[in-house]
Amino acid sequence: MQKEASSFSSNESDYHERSIPELKTWDEYNPKQWPLKLKIRNVIVISTMSFLNQYGANVFAPSIPTISKEFHSSRTVVTLGTTLYSLGVLFGILIFAPLSEQFGRRPIYLTGYSVFALLQIPIALSVNLEMFLVFRFFSGCFGSVGMSNGAGSLADLFEKKDRGKYMIVYFTLLSLGPGVAPIISGFITQSTIGWRWEFWILLILSGVLLLFSFLLLKETYPPILNRMKLERTGELGELGENEVVAKRLSGTELLKKWLVLLSMKKPLHMLVTQPILICIAFTVGTIYGILSLVLIAFSQAWEVLYNFNVGISGLMYVSITLGLLCAVFLALPLNQKFYIKLLQRNGGESEPEFRLPMGIIGCLLFVTGILIFGWTANYRVFWFVPLIGSTLLGAGYIMTNNPLNMYVVDTYGIYSASASAAVRVLQLTFGAIFPLFAESLYQRLGYGWGCTLLAFILLFCSISLPLLYFFGPRIRSLDVFDPARY
Repeated sequence: MQKEASSFSSNESDYHERSIPELKTWDEYNPKQWPLKLKIRNVIVISTMSFLNQYGANVFAPSIPTISKEFHSSRTVVTLGTTLYSLGVLFGILIFAPLSEQFGRRPIYLTGYSVFALLQIPIALSVNLEMFLVFRFFSGCFGSVGMSNGAGSLADLFEKKDRGKYMIVYFTLLSLGPGVAPIISGFITQSTIGWRWEFWILLILSGVLLLFSFLLLKETYPPILNRMKLERTGELGELGENEVVAKRLSGTELLKKWLVLLSMKKPLHMLVTQPILICIAFTVGTIYGILSLVLIAFSQAWEVLYNFNVGISGLMYVSITLGLLCAVFLALPLNQKFYIKLLQRNGGESEPEFRLPMGIIGCLLFVTGILIFGWTANYRVFWFVPLIGSTLLGAGYIMTNNPLNMYVVDTYGIYSASASAAVRVLQLTFGAIFPLFAESLYQRLGYGWGCTLLAFILLFCSISLPLLYFFGPRIRSLDVFDPARY
């Protein structure tokens, strides 16, 4: 009996010795080997951060007449709340994207988003327009952490062949924010609780997300994880392309180099020296600027031309959101299948240019949508017809924005946070400037010719996309990105 017991104990010990290594077959210091549920958890948190940041950009669009009346200012001046927010996002991206490549993604996410949530309090309590505008700028700045580092985090987590379908989640939530916000705020403005609750609601949503971020969000940046592995286990992972960055992460030298100015230099330098980024930035920036302009003028078009009240005018934003969702569930999955086919045809060798065909189609769809909306609204055609145009506009935006951003991520890999920040420089600059011309554009040209002008501007800026598709490798070779410069 004793022998049997001993044998059983030995077998049990052998079983545990065999099973324990099998419990964890992935390297916790290599994000690409993490379990899928752990990756998706990070994707959802980061995507929601980006959604709420863009939700905040246009959250008060239907309330502009109410706010201008309360603060005794013109609508154009109140629209600066959107412009300064976009400039704040731009400034934040220039700082936080490169800083994430120095200190890691997680500390930047948690610090920036904590401040973003708290800044909704003084905005909601604003006693004058100056206070409102100043805190809107800082809100955009600190809330930009999701946009500045999201693409980089997904590049950390997924291989190129799998990256597309998860990028869809990130860029979709990022793009849905501007369309969803006016729907909600339109009814808030019309209710008795007032426009300030638009920001109290944003505070509540941000606070809940911040709690989940502290609990669920993990560090994904490979050089940081390599350093952590070295400190904890004495082993160093395979650095590969991360080697230059990894060597710069430790020590006090960072504090001696005016870190903020240093961090801003990287994306700006990439923007003016990388031909790929210049082409993509002008296209993404133009389509985002036009969308921002349309979102500001959208509710006013329904109020002025169709005599709808504020609540119903805000509800019309559903058409843009519907277009975004149709693109997400129909067009983008088809694009991923097309990408896989191109990959197989190329012998399994991935090329960033495989992302571009959908972007070209998306631009044409956006142009078609804005022309339909502009001319049918101009002649006050039955309200359902302009909604078809705005639906196509929303679908075209997603079908352009997502593939072009994935193209940048595939091209620059681990450095995609700074590369994406470079693209966002023009995107947010145009997003800040275009809405200022919304009122005067449609007053002088009308909705028909005003939208036609915007369509021609987009067509001109997107000429580079077919050229990139056919000559992308040659263009990329003109100035090869060298991380050692930074």
